[in-house]
Amino acid sequence: MAKRYSSLADYFERSGESRASAAARWNVTEATISRWIAGTRQPDAEQMLQISADTGVPVEALVRTAAGEVA
Repeated sequence: MAKRYSSLADYFERSGESRASAAARWNVTEATISRWIAGTRQPDAEQMLQISADTGVPVEALVRTAAGEVA
């Protein structure tokens, strides 16, 4: 069973993956990832699906973070 994480912040903290490697995989900047985590920007729908598949973070958590709610 794949690991599940409650948020992107949780994923980076517990998985040990760097934001730099994730940014390269998702073709975004590290600053973009920081904005997603902070909730000031959100990935588009296609990105959310890819991030969820890559990390085990539920899409619902990515949407909540994007809406400014604590995931």
